[in-house]
Amino acid sequence: MSEEQFALSFALGRLTPGTNLLAFCTGIGWILRRWTGAFASLLSSSVPCTVFVVFITVLFARWQENALAQAAIKGAIAAAVAVTVKTVWTIAHPHFKSGNRGRVILIGAAAFALHALAGISPIDVLLLAAAIGFFLPEPS
Repeated sequence: MSEEQFALSFALGRLTPGTNLLAFCTGIGWILRRWTGAFASLLSSSVPCTVFVVFITVLFARWQENALAQAAIKGAIAAAVAVTVKTVWTIAHPHFKSGNRGRVILIGAAAFALHALAGISPIDVLLLAAAIGFFLPEPS
């Protein structure tokens, strides 16, 4: 496969709404083996994940009454929150310079309040924050 074919499949996969990875894999399969390749790559990239999700869902349903399983689930949730907070810090850190800290904290706190307390959708909050960030100049 050429670099151009890979880039085309990647770009088309990114443009496809929904599961970009499935679209990318199907595009690669199409390039390599046409219909057979597209079908095989779609199945091989979606069926194992589907089986895994069904399996985990069945286990989760059975573990509702198990105290150890509930403790493990709560630990996993705490870890997911920690990973999310770290991701937020990774994104915000380069902009958290002296003279700009107040702006970052203000926009972040307002975005959190609008979503968590006022119930505004995340997309609307992001669009509003982008507009505010555009019109609220950064200190020099």
